[in-house]
Amino acid sequence: DNLLAAVNNLSNVYVMVSRHVEADVLLREVLEKYEKKYAPDSAALIVPRFNYARNLAWMGRYEASLPLLQANLARSVEVYG
Repeated sequence: DNLLAAVNNLSNVYVMVSRHVEADVLLREVLEKYEKKYAPDSAALIVPRFNYARNLAWMGRYEASLPLLQANLARSVEVYG
């Protein structure tokens, strides 16, 4: 988990400096590993799914991003109220 968190943090730095393609590679890697480790409805997936979908939006890939963000928002409401 510490390594995944570090890679996720690095990907967020890439996002902040507009290196979205590099962020996308890392975010997909992080998300894939989280999805293998946790159940599909686990709250642990909320942040990595959001980070991935947010980066897609910032890359202009709105059609791919919107359904992911909507599903993640619904799951966040279920978990956190």
